[in-house]
Amino acid sequence: MEYKTKDKLEQFIRDHRSEFDSAEPPAEIWKAVSRQLDNTDPVNETNQWLWIWKAAAILFFGLSAYLFTQIIGNERTDIMWEQQITEFENAEQYYNNIIHVKRQELINYLDEKSPFYYDFKKDISELDSMYILLKDDFDTNSNDLVMDAMIRNLQLRIEIMDRQLQIIQKVKQVKNKNNDDVTI
Repeated sequence: MEYKTKDKLEQFIRDHRSEFDSAEPPAEIWKAVSRQLDNTDPVNETNQWLWIWKAAAILFFGLSAYLFTQIIGNERTDIMWEQQITEFENAEQYYNNIIHVKRQELINYLDEKSPFYYDFKKDISELDSMYILLKDDFDTNSNDLVMDAMIRNLQLRIEIMDRQLQIIQKVKQVKNKNNDDVTI
């Protein structure tokens, strides 16, 4: 039954074909069709994919450059840290040598009965214990702040010893001056 209906429809279209061909669709329909064709233009789709690939390539090269600089930067940082540790160890040895010499000088000048002896011992022992704590902290948490604190501790010890030596020399000068005044 359906087949006969299709035949009748086909026959009707053939008979009235000239009537169908004479009718012009409105211009708005052609504009709408044109807009749809522009949106599905294969050239336009190719351009979109081309832009996507360009963006992906730029992102890839940017990320690669970033990672490369991070790797090189880490290697440089490691080298710089090793140099910094070496410089720190040299400075530590230098200051410890000065401290040893100054301590020997002070021990030669001071006797246990001197009032300066106990103050000196107290100050130096506090700085020694603080240095040991800093050294322990540096062994577990190596960073610039701890290194700087350790160097500053060594410098403070030297300053205290220098002040003690200056005080001892002034006291000796006063004693010598008093002795010279008495002999005159």
